[in-house]
Amino acid sequence: MRLRRAYAVQGVLLATALLVAACEEGPEQIYKPLPGDVKLPKLNGWDNPSVINPGEQPFQMGTSGQKTGTTKICEADELQKRWAVMVKSPILPGTGMGGLDLRGTPKWAGLTIDDAQQKLCQAYVAGEDIYFWGDNNELIAFFDPKTRIIDSLGAFPGYEGTVAAAPFELAVNKEVQKDGKPMSDPWSESAIRDMNKAFLKAFRPEVTNPDQRDCVALASCYVRDWNTQKLLVFLDLGLYVAIEPEALKVTTIQMALQRNFEFGRGDVKFQSTPMPPAGISPVPLIDFSATCKPTLGLTWDHIQKNCLGVDPEDKALMQPVWSNEAIYADMGGVSVYLTRPTLPKEQVIADGTRATATDKIVALGFNQLYQGRIVMDRTALYKAFWATVGAEAKKLVPALDMDPVFAKLAPAGDAAKLTIGTQRITDSTVFPAVEKTLTIRTRELVEAEAKKLGVVPQKLKDPNFYVEILIREMLKLFNDDKAPTPSELYMFAADETAQVLYGRLARKLGTQRYAVTLVYQNVSDQVLALFFKEGALRTEEILFKDAELTQYDNKPGDGVFRLWNLVKSKRLGLVNVLFPKQDPGCPGGVCVYPKIERALVNLNMSPATDVLVSYHKEDSLSGYSVPVEGKRSIFYPAAYFGFSGNVIGAGLWASGKDGITKAISSGAFYDQLDFCGKKVGLWDPVDNLLNSLPSDCQNIISYSENGKFLLGISTYVQTTPYKIGVNLNFLAGRVNGAYYWAEQ
Repeated sequence: MRLRRAYAVQGVLLATALLVAACEEGPEQIYKPLPGDVKLPKLNGWDNPSVINPGEQPFQMGTSGQKTGTTKICEADELQKRWAVMVKSPILPGTGMGGLDLRGTPKWAGLTIDDAQQKLCQAYVAGEDIYFWGDNNELIAFFDPKTRIIDSLGAFPGYEGTVAAAPFELAVNKEVQKDGKPMSDPWSESAIRDMNKAFLKAFRPEVTNPDQRDCVALASCYVRDWNTQKLLVFLDLGLYVAIEPEALKVTTIQMALQRNFEFGRGDVKFQSTPMPPAGISPVPLIDFSATCKPTLGLTWDHIQKNCLGVDPEDKALMQPVWSNEAIYADMGGVSVYLTRPTLPKEQVIADGTRATATDKIVALGFNQLYQGRIVMDRTALYKAFWATVGAEAKKLVPALDMDPVFAKLAPAGDAAKLTIGTQRITDSTVFPAVEKTLTIRTRELVEAEAKKLGVVPQKLKDPNFYVEILIREMLKLFNDDKAPTPSELYMFAADETAQVLYGRLARKLGTQRYAVTLVYQNVSDQVLALFFKEGALRTEEILFKDAELTQYDNKPGDGVFRLWNLVKSKRLGLVNVLFPKQDPGCPGGVCVYPKIERALVNLNMSPATDVLVSYHKEDSLSGYSVPVEGKRSIFYPAAYFGFSGNVIGAGLWASGKDGITKAISSGAFYDQLDFCGKKVGLWDPVDNLLNSLPSDCQNIISYSENGKFLLGISTYVQTTPYKIGVNLNFLAGRVNGAYYWAEQ
């Protein structure tokens, strides 16, 4: 909230923060490799890291040339004493390392990075959420920059403490030991199965019958190729061990704080109840036991009475999310989201609030820690995927017939269930002799057949062409087997490499709204997360209502959120007046609440409606930018009103003097925007747009500071009665948001 909101020409939209909601839905990647620009030192520190100040105090220089965290805590002698103890401390999966207990005080409250520094002295800073301790950066901490709670720790060369669980012992820069002797195959199935049993006995005594737990069969332990190394993953303990395969030495050991709950082991099935008869189906239900069956529409009371068993409730990490309109309960592999029906319209859920019995479950998320399975008919998925790829390829090359080729790949065996984050989409029965993912192998086959015909369109070479089809087909499974329409679906990249992609389905049946988000990693061929949500947030309901009242293509509004409709809306659009509500009952007569950075606004939604939105007054930190050329733009101060949500959202900037709305942005809309006569939608390839623009299209292209990357492109879409400009934002070669401004 403290960064300048001139995001349009920088390729970042505040409103698009809602697009990364899966960060709140649960971790997409539990094991956290260091960012590419962070290099571990060989001897004494690293060279020129990028440094971000996460605290309120100024940085202080460390002796190695890195920046230290916040204020100085220890003198040099004391620091060395503590670090000497730190590097020899045992590694305790489920608890911590370096002498740190990630469970915090009171237990399960979590350990903040600030409390960790009080124990280990001031840290070195690698980024806003990554700190190091040690002369050679032997201990690393990853933490949430908002709550400052540490979620994982890592040990690197120089760290001497071990993971000791008889008969095994693991240490950095050493071979894995069993009965005091080096292991030659620590990544074999039998080895990781036996290690997991030993770890459970040593570090999770509450688990009954650990010798009967086959983690390989349950997909809660496995081995993954990671760069040139082998990564041993033990999800039962949140333990990740990287091994150099030739030297057989451990290169790093990471552990995440586990909040495992037993009901996170049940298969996820889908049903049409208890949603209202108007009926949205299918909705997820965790089929854990005869009484524990969490699903949408139930209350926290169901979890408390039927699902916790011996698991303490305070084990769940809870925090406000979705503009503080809901409570997120991290319960291991399952995330429960709850709203509070009694929440007053002028309030948000305060930090530190925990769920109460009457809070309603409105969303369920499943991530890589989930140890149950998702009921997903992969056999049908393969066939539907190939049928769609064949049909789309035929549109590009009419003579291309892929049906006979795909018919030879018919899968066999049981492919009815999928384990999130550990099991590949591609079943071994499909390509038994080829280590390829479904999309990669399919692309190779299509290209090969197209080459025989002498033509291979660029689109058939694009990996995302196949990935997008696969995501659409997977989302059909949660849409009554119907292909999502353009007004129900959008996709975007989760990172700049476009290797992790999100697909989101948003439906409305009757008065009910329902959303499904699926996170897929192209390289590992895995579903990393699934998220199901009922209903809409207060700000989302306003945008949906406005879409019902605004005409689309000279037709009555249909409630589908379209950005251009919002721009032209008579209630929220450009050049309309938007002010915080004036009311004698509010502090000072103006309904602005600085402590929670919110404002209450009154909107003519037939009838008039009050809604609480994110707010920042007009100043040098809040405003919008108008592109001028390449790297230049003009910044205009304006008050910010955030209508952010989990499925849709928008940011509005209005003059602090007269309340006239000057700019509108969004990264979650469903229409095709006009740009020099060309229609452009979210996630459309940038190259296709640039190559198709007419020669008379007057535009400004925005570049990164080094001039190597395209960040966006702008033009005017209206000149009378006032000018309206549009800027399309780019990420990973795709359109990932848009921004309109008015010039009167």
